[in-house]
Amino acid sequence: MPSQFSGLMIGYSGLTAAQAAQNVTANNIANINTEGYSRQELKQEAAQALRTYTHYGMAGAGVDAKSIDQIRDEYLDVKYRQNEGTLGEYSRKNTYMGELENYFVDNDMVPGFNTVYVEQFFNSISKLQDDPGSSTTRTDFIGHAKSVVEYFNNMAINLEKTQDNVNQEIKDVVDRINSIGSQIASLNKQINTIELRGTVANELRDQRAVLLDELSRIVDVDIREVDMYNYGDPENPTGGKVFQVMIGGACTLVDGYEYDTLECRSREAKMNQSDIDGLYDIYWKKNGGKFYPMADTLSGALKGLLELRDGNNKEFFEGNMEVAAGRGTSSISVTVPALIPYSRAVTDAAPAGQNYIDINRIPADTTVPNAGTVVIDGTRYTYSGRDDTRLTGLKYKDENGVEHSGLKNDITAGTAVSLGRIDTGDDRLLDMNKSTLPESGTINVSGFDYLYTSWSFVANEDGTGTYTFDNLRYRDANGDLQYGLMEDIDSNLTVSVSESINYMGIPYYQEQLNEFVRCLASAFNLIESKGQDIYGRKMEDRSFFRMVDPFGEEHNLIQSKDSRIGTGDYELGTGTAGVDSEGRDFYTYNSLTAKNFVLNNDIFADVGKMATSYDVDSDISVDSADLVMDLYSLKTDKDKIIFRGCSSAEFLQCVLSDVALAKQSANTFEKNYTIIKQSITNQKLSVSGVDTDEEALNLVKYQHAYELSAKVIQTMTEMYDRLILNTGV
Repeated sequence: MPSQFSGLMIGYSGLTAAQAAQNVTANNIANINTEGYSRQELKQEAAQALRTYTHYGMAGAGVDAKSIDQIRDEYLDVKYRQNEGTLGEYSRKNTYMGELENYFVDNDMVPGFNTVYVEQFFNSISKLQDDPGSSTTRTDFIGHAKSVVEYFNNMAINLEKTQDNVNQEIKDVVDRINSIGSQIASLNKQINTIELRGTVANELRDQRAVLLDELSRIVDVDIREVDMYNYGDPENPTGGKVFQVMIGGACTLVDGYEYDTLECRSREAKMNQSDIDGLYDIYWKKNGGKFYPMADTLSGALKGLLELRDGNNKEFFEGNMEVAAGRGTSSISVTVPALIPYSRAVTDAAPAGQNYIDINRIPADTTVPNAGTVVIDGTRYTYSGRDDTRLTGLKYKDENGVEHSGLKNDITAGTAVSLGRIDTGDDRLLDMNKSTLPESGTINVSGFDYLYTSWSFVANEDGTGTYTFDNLRYRDANGDLQYGLMEDIDSNLTVSVSESINYMGIPYYQEQLNEFVRCLASAFNLIESKGQDIYGRKMEDRSFFRMVDPFGEEHNLIQSKDSRIGTGDYELGTGTAGVDSEGRDFYTYNSLTAKNFVLNNDIFADVGKMATSYDVDSDISVDSADLVMDLYSLKTDKDKIIFRGCSSAEFLQCVLSDVALAKQSANTFEKNYTIIKQSITNQKLSVSGVDTDEEALNLVKYQHAYELSAKVIQTMTEMYDRLILNTGV
């Protein structure tokens, strides 16, 4: 049978529950404008009933206020953070691509490529045709040629400044990741301290959620929260939680109370020829591993910044080491283009020494060259002929570089064949105008990065080319430089310089500028080299357009017959290629960039040193302009200058289309994901947000509940007064 005073206790439980609910409502109203605050509600249950052992059963015992819970939808949190990552990526791209687009502006206010090059430069050449002997006309032309040089110089400098800004923002973002990680780890400890006592740390959880939302905009985030157990009692949870945060795929940033940090380290060498010095790579501080959140499935502002800073549109160096190299070897040779493997192509059986091989099961989309390269059972062969599916004239080189005819080993039927891409037209690595290799850099061999100090290139008769990278070094576990390869390297290994980044970032546009100035300089210098100046001296190795080294000294450039190496007369690469008639070092065109592109200062100082005629003798006047006519043809003649299939006058159209497309794409995605963000935010607010009307109703509701409970107590008090004071024996 319940206590005679149970009615008072029931009224009291209702009174305290209503008061607690009123406090929760007041807290919701107070935090209506607090960022990240989640609406709370009091969870209450009927108190455990009392057994009365009477015919009417059990008697109620009032109400229990069990907990104050957050109202959140974890699914919406996940969707919000996924969207934030993509929005963060495209937001940064949209901002910086807009900046790049502004660099290529050409209008009345800002003269750009079309004004400086297409109009003014070639108009001055046209005037030079009419009066090539006039010093005034020559000076006018030289001035406009100087403007062309300065245009590309300034463009290169602007791209460098943007790359530097992006690089600094990457460091700022990494610092913010570290700060968020430390704050989350601290909150984890505070939350567990409270929740181990059986309560829920709602406000602290809200603070942690706000940090996670911010982190998700920077880098891809995955979270996991599991129960904490005692070591001695693994069956019963302690009430605490282990909260983990993974970023960039599966890299642990926070694990309970512990957190790791990232650090930015300046690169020892450039990845691309025109990169600025001091670009950061990101590493984990504890284990020293590289952090590179660039997978297609990932997102975040950091990924967007890295793609902007390093994006090369997948135009990077990749080739095959045909010859094995032993540990300690200080230079390696790499053949380009690299091979594309087709695993469905297989061979018939053939004995060692046989100089042909029959292949079958060739993919339908594969064109087998009439002569080229194949890899069979790990050995690379050249072949000189093809008869349907039979490749003839097989040759290979042994580990010493000695060439042999026929198959190296017996070949069993069904052996896989990798076919080369010699005839696909992808000769980017054979064209020095398209070279992006830094003079000294890093080459990845067998998954390990080696520093090199120089490289050279020669063309091969089979249509391939061979690069040689010299003075290889690597850092050991102690960070000390060691010379040569750290291990034996097998033949037919794919090596690379830089990385394949499928985005048109700053390095891509730097390469576009470099390629154009090389095309322009080589074509212009070639015409000039065939003429004589006003003093009757042949131009020969006196380049009209030159390159300037970091010390400010100008250098003439080698004039090859064609931009495609293999038709020139020199082995090309880094460093000087010889000494000109004036005793100065001269360089190959791959050393020329938009930044070091200069006009011959001797010609600028004395315009008479420019050639306008192919010959100056007693029969031909110095006013002859036959050479100038050829210079004017550089504007539209694709046989002399061709850039991405277009004439030189269409350079801006080609590059600006790339920039505009990337800007438009980033802008569109940013707008779309902003709309999605607002939609998800509205859904979250409908669940977790504080609604003023709803809370006002709750105030009234709980006030009535409080008043009724108070009335119960008052009534019960009167009953007990009557029972105790007016009833006696």
